[in-house]
Amino acid sequence: MDVSWLSQDRFIIKEKAKPLNYATLVTVVDKIYKCNQCGKNFNNRSNCYKHIKAVHIKQKTLTCALCAHKTDSTSNMSKHLNTHPQARRFEYQCNVCNKGFNNSDNAKIHAVTHEMKQASRAATRHGARDPLVRPQVDQT
Repeated sequence: MDVSWLSQDRFIIKEKAKPLNYATLVTVVDKIYKCNQCGKNFNNRSNCYKHIKAVHIKQKTLTCALCAHKTDSTSNMSKHLNTHPQARRFEYQCNVCNKGFNNSDNAKIHAVTHEMKQASRAATRHGARDPLVRPQVDQT
């Protein structure tokens, strides 16, 4: 089944995070949130909690549906999904081989390779020298 048209979020399995008692993990003094495990300070609660989940608890709530890779961050999962060709999203697609591109110039450059191969095959059929093959130089 070709699933390349699906959006990336369909390739992500989200698990419910385990509830944590942040009161024992964080100390708040003058609106500064301090991680009790490593002493790192944060200006807001959200960043402190993200730090604790990622660094100390290593709670990975996102799973790749294609290979079971786990991570805790949606940005890391997006980067990971780009390793799977079927999960990539492309603006432009080659009509000949279905290769995808996010830039129209790259798609046009790629299309020229097909045109060159087609011209080469046509020339070879009619007895002309293949323009894609380098001529052999006599080394004597």
